[in-house]
Amino acid sequence: MLKIGFVNACLPQLSLEEQLDWAAANGFGSIELHAGPGTLKVDLQKIVSNPDEAARVRQLFDSRNLVISDIFWGGQHLHGNTEKRQASQDRLKAMIAGASALGVKIVSTFIGRDPSLPVPENIELAKKVWPELLDFAAEHSVKIAIENCPMLYEWPGGLNIAYSPENWAILFETLDPRGEIMGLNFDPSHMLWLGIDYKAALRQFAGRVMLFQAKDTEVLPAKLAEVGLLGEGWWRYRLPGLGQVEWGKLIDMLNELELAEKVGTISIEHEDPVWEGSVEKVERGLNFSRAYLEQFLI
Repeated sequence: MLKIGFVNACLPQLSLEEQLDWAAANGFGSIELHAGPGTLKVDLQKIVSNPDEAARVRQLFDSRNLVISDIFWGGQHLHGNTEKRQASQDRLKAMIAGASALGVKIVSTFIGRDPSLPVPENIELAKKVWPELLDFAAEHSVKIAIENCPMLYEWPGGLNIAYSPENWAILFETLDPRGEIMGLNFDPSHMLWLGIDYKAALRQFAGRVMLFQAKDTEVLPAKLAEVGLLGEGWWRYRLPGLGQVEWGKLIDMLNELELAEKVGTISIEHEDPVWEGSVEKVERGLNFSRAYLEQFLI
């Protein structure tokens, strides 16, 4: 049966041990270990260089019957600033090496984007940058799952070109046509507000889905009518069960497409503004979504 887990970045106030104690006590089965600045709870370099440290971290999870679904951080691997680009790639390599040392099979990240360039030119940039990263992952027996958030924090194009089925098809065919290393960390929340049919996308790219993130989206029609598609504030991320994603159908599709065993876990990514602000509220929100998603597990 699928496990329910969560991205641990939503509880930065807690130590790793406290996060794992709470997760185990509240019926979660996995953790998506966030590797971003300020949220990483382990020392990746120490894990790689010291087998005892790697064993200690693994024991923290094993003793609580929890698994690490993947190590996750978005990154800016194609950024126009070469220093930011290199630092991002170095961090991804550290994630890959750390995952290998921990026996974790997947890391999740973004393709990246130079926001000053259109998509075709970013594809050409990815062709120069990504082969080395994919080779590094292959050398460490780790796969890379690309998360599909557009990251619209830098206008006009955001920081990740892997936001649509059209772009996924081009990127996979360009960078890893045989599907040996690269796949998807499938998150329907972004597709909903982008107007993409997330159910059709899941069916089309079932062979590439490696991970499955659970985040919901709520569209606010009155605000949308006021500001239009290019405006702000007309949608917001919600916890699964509080937005408009059809989770029952999606989980049913995971079984129909024989993906449940492959992905192993449904990982809640908590970015709901209603249930942020304190550890207690975040934990209540996570428990709500765990219970909501569990009703669809068969």
